[in-house]
Amino acid sequence: LAKAQAQEVAYLRAEVERLRMKTFPALVQIEH
Repeated sequence: LAKAQAQEVAYLRAEVERLRMKTFPALVQIEH
């Protein structure tokens, strides 16, 4: 269960990053 949850969290994080890159490129550049 923990492993499945970790995979789900990793997937959601990747999805959020992808959306942020698409929607807020300026903010991403500022953060990094």
